[in-house]
Amino acid sequence: MPRGTFSGLLSSPKVDLIVDMGHPFLNLTVDGFLKIGAVAAAKVAAEETY
Repeated sequence: MPRGTFSGLLSSPKVDLIVDMGHPFLNLTVDGFLKIGAVAAAKVAAEETY
């Protein structure tokens, strides 16, 4: 079974994620979902504080 690794860097306004799941397409898919989730979480947090 392949092992996965995850590392990230958060510097405003850019979110940089590196995901290694063992397959290039799977890496891109997981990376996309994580970036979308980070944007959605930031949007909700901004709306709740305003």
